[in-house]
Amino acid sequence: MILRALVGLVAAAAAFAFGSCYLAEKPGTGSRAATGYRAAAPVIAALEAFRDQHRHYPGALQELVPRYLDAAATNLDTGYVFGFTYEPHGRSYTLAFTYHAAAINDCSYNSKTKKWDCSGYF
Repeated sequence: MILRALVGLVAAAAAFAFGSCYLAEKPGTGSRAATGYRAAAPVIAALEAFRDQHRHYPGALQELVPRYLDAAATNLDTGYVFGFTYEPHGRSYTLAFTYHAAAINDCSYNSKTKKWDCSGYF
């Protein structure tokens, strides 16, 4: 009797875990990802404005402040969407942020392709 109850409990827990994974939003979608994209838009615009004027991308986001961007715009932290990681690569760059939803998700913008690529893990 106890064994049957234990097996049932384990089966229910496994079904819940698999169901939670299935119901999770695809990385890069949902309101939390959208918050990161909205916060990144002025940073991307500032990076492009900097490049247009200086013919190269800055070495760090702090170089955009205060002429191209407010300092607060470079410090993303809403409690579930965290920080920007900026990496210049000569004539291009990547800008990334992390957000927590049902999983931990990372989204990275590639200035060459002008596209976001997101992945997540539990």
